Parts: sequence; structure tokens; C-alpha cells
Amino acid sequence: MGLFDGISFRWDGRTVAIPPDRLLGALARLEEVLPLRELAAMGDRARHGKVSEAFAAVLCFAGADVEAETVFARTLLDGEARAQAHAAITALIQSAQPPPRRRDGHGEAPQENPPGLVESLYRAIVGNGWATAGAFWAMTPREAWWLVEARTPPKMVGHLTEDDAEDLYQKMKEHRAELDRESGRTRAEKGSAA
Repeated sequence: MGLFDGISFRWDGRTVAIPPDRLLGALARLEEVLPLRELAAMGDRARHGKVSEAFAAVLCFAGADVEAETVFARTLLDGEARAQAHAAITALIQSAQPPPRRRDGHGEAPQENPPGLVESLYRAIVGNGWATAGAFWAMTPREAWWLVEARTPPKMVGHLTEDDAEDLYQKMKEHRAELDRESGRTRAEKGSAA
């Protein structure tokens, strides 16, 4: 999947496409039925009814005229339809993964009922006035993460950023190791001269 690509998948003999500027909306529909934290907690034991209902919500958002009961029956009886539904949900979730961070901080204690991914992004972006609600819903997930990263101040250690402090620490360790090696050679040379 390219940087600003949407996702597409097969369902009922046709290709269903969700363009990049509608991915956050599709994720919101998925999370209305099945929050990502619940889906992750279920793992391979995901309840078929919830997964098929969430997939039906995504299909409807993408313009398909389907009922949740029809999707449930098709994915229950047809292994290929079930695989297509799981692949589509996986692609949708992967489209919203944040870009890799330079270094991850320690974070905060988990909330008892944390908001979903889309709600968290919406609160951060629209709630802080970084974009209007309309602009948020037109963003790709990657653009939303870029905006959050650009607007989040770096962690500081004194007057250095956390990354700069880590780099300085690594250089100091390397320099110390080099001094220790040189000191070991000097002792060895003195020992052989005696």
C-alpha cells in the first residue's frame, strides 16, 4: 500500500474501494461496532457476529447496499467470504497505523475506557484547533499522524531534545570505550617493556 493509497477489497463479486480521504470515516464506522482495543484483545478468538457486523458497517460506508445479517450468513457459510472480510478489516486497520516514531517514551498508565483510535485523533486534531472537523474527515490516516507528530513538542532533557541527549550519551559511551582500549594497550606496552 502506497503512502496515500486507499484500500480496496473484494466482496460479493465486485471490488469495493475506500479512497484515502474516507479511511478515517470507515475506521470510525468499524469502531462504532467493534472498538480496535476489543478486536485486539479478542485476537484469533474474535466473535464472528461482531466482526461481520463491523464489516457490514464498513461496506455500507463504502456504498454497498448490504444488511449485517446477510454479511453474517455469507461469512459464516463461505470461507472465502470470511477471508475477504478479515483481509478488508486488516487492511483498514493497517491503513491507520501511526508512522514509526524516532524513539518511544514511557507513556502514561492506561485509561479504564480509553477512546478509540479515530476519536483520539479527532480530539487531538480538532480539539486543539489544528484542523477543522471537515478537514479532519478529509485527511488520510497518514496525514493525521503527520499533523499530530508535527504539533507535538519534542521531549526535552535540559536544553537537548530526547533524541539529541540519547545521541550524546551514545557518543560518550563510545568515547569511554575507546579510552579504555587505549588505556589497556598502554598497560600492555609497559608490561612488555619491563
